[in-house]
Amino acid sequence: MPFTLFVPPLGTRLVLMQPWDFKLYNEQRNATLMAMLGDTRKFSYDPEPINATLPPGTELIIDRYYIKHGMSGFDSVSFRIAGVSAVAKTYAWDTKTSRRQVRFWAKLEDVNTMRVELAKQKEA
Repeated sequence: MPFTLFVPPLGTRLVLMQPWDFKLYNEQRNATLMAMLGDTRKFSYDPEPINATLPPGTELIIDRYYIKHGMSGFDSVSFRIAGVSAVAKTYAWDTKTSRRQVRFWAKLEDVNTMRVELAKQKEA
């Protein structure tokens, strides 16, 4: 059955219409989401993810695509959560933390399960 392909440009805002369940990897680029979700695992790369869920109404901003021919195991999309920040370490060896916007990545296979709508444009 034909369908219209839509690849949102970077910066596009999407609103989750249903809970989104995905695998969250313990990796530096996911530190702020891990902190927001109360993930207390020791901060270092772990190839075994945990299950995570973001609720309906969460506004995600597309931040980066990573898709390379022959490397499908690394296909991913990075997001920021609009208006949400968390305190987390920047590096595993660092003792300092900082508050920054929640940013994370998810594998493409999980991203393709999202049920979303485009966020309404804010009036100027």
